Amino acid sequence: KTVDTAAMASKRLADLTSFFSLEKARATLVSDVKLDDALCLWVFLMQNFARPAHHEVDIDLYVTGVQDGAAAVCLAHHIGNAVFEAARADGRSLCKLNFRALASRCPARVAPRHEQDTYAPYRDIASGFPQADERQLLYWQDLPKEARCADFVGVIAQFFNFEVVDGQGQISDEVLDFIVPNPNGILAFQSGFNTRVSSKLEETLWQRLSVKVEKAGAKMVFISNSFSFDKSSGKSGTAPPDAIFLQKLLELNQQLWSHLLDAGLKESGRFAVDQMAKWLSATPMPGVDYSGLGSGIAEIKGRYGFPEGSQQEVSEYLLKRFLSERSSSPEATNPVLSACRDLHAAATAACGSELADYLGRAATNLEKFGKTLEITDGQHFATLLQAEVPVLEPCQLVCKDGPMQPHFTEGATSTTQEGATSTTPVTWAVRGVNVPQSLGWLEKAIALAA
Repeated sequence: KTVDTAAMASKRLADLTSFFSLEKARATLVSDVKLDDALCLWVFLMQNFARPAHHEVDIDLYVTGVQDGAAAVCLAHHIGNAVFEAARADGRSLCKLNFRALASRCPARVAPRHEQDTYAPYRDIASGFPQADERQLLYWQDLPKEARCADFVGVIAQFFNFEVVDGQGQISDEVLDFIVPNPNGILAFQSGFNTRVSSKLEETLWQRLSVKVEKAGAKMVFISNSFSFDKSSGKSGTAPPDAIFLQKLLELNQQLWSHLLDAGLKESGRFAVDQMAKWLSATPMPGVDYSGLGSGIAEIKGRYGFPEGSQQEVSEYLLKRFLSERSSSPEATNPVLSACRDLHAAATAACGSELADYLGRAATNLEKFGKTLEITDGQHFATLLQAEVPVLEPCQLVCKDGPMQPHFTEGATSTTQEGATSTTPVTWAVRGVNVPQSLGWLEKAIALAA
């Protein structure tokens, strides 16, 4: 067949799916419900509230990768209610939007870093926040097939590692089916950390999923900090706490967003102190030999007055001290930061730069603490959903020499399992986005309510 060159040109999301024009539509988001997920959910719900008033849309959020599923569900519903109130305050006629969050029957074995601070008020009746309630939980694995067939599916968490691949390294085709869209639908991935799986499984997993999506008559789209943005225009995925769009969110719901921004800051600090605590508590790590490092670590603990304890105990101590020192002497060099630099130097000398790399990253995080927040999922979905600029280009998935990456194609065709040739690519990825422009799209998506 002759390739339709128009079909290969850059596209907007609306060129690839009729989701936003459907009078009755269904969507699914897969999330671990933290700060940037909350920003993504706000944007997605607001975009759907902007539909014509006669539309009806059902949106399910599948929680994955957390231990406290009830608190995650409670936070998601808090966000959903806040978006509804903000949209209603605008005085517009709203479409009928049914939103619910569902827990997973496979909770994470270890709580992710964001849980402790992000979910805390949903387990504290004195906080004035809605409270988590296991008795009200629904589980997405229990949904009948007709209730999970969506026209738009967005994956912004590690769905593969937590739900699809089991402890024996087997891929569950049944679970993969939960994210396969309806005909003419879209499966959108925030790609990178969320899409990583064992290198032994990667090619097989993506082949299976691609066949399922193509057989369904749907398409896949990808967006990532690594390949979707013009790096000469700035750094994507982070923003300062005083960014205009974050201030607008605070105006729309002070209680919710002041909490989420504070939790987001603490999460970035937890990453750093967790790395330090591993070394200070001599936690076993592949390739790390503490025999030549013990005296150095003991000297650092003595110099800075760090206590003995488990990794978790040391991490908690370090975060509290870092925040306390920062509050009392903001201009002074924080002793926790100084200790991190010393620990990085000692670990590098004893074990090499590669094994000590995360301590270097930890020091950078502490140096920049309070200056940036993680906004990846929100920025990415605002970029995907905007209709101003065609940013999606056809691609093929390549799993060689590292994690899956899109290989951008020109004039390529897609071949189905039966061997028939299609002129419309199944797989697309965002490329070449201007970072400041994407932040403008994010601000507009939030400002729909203002």
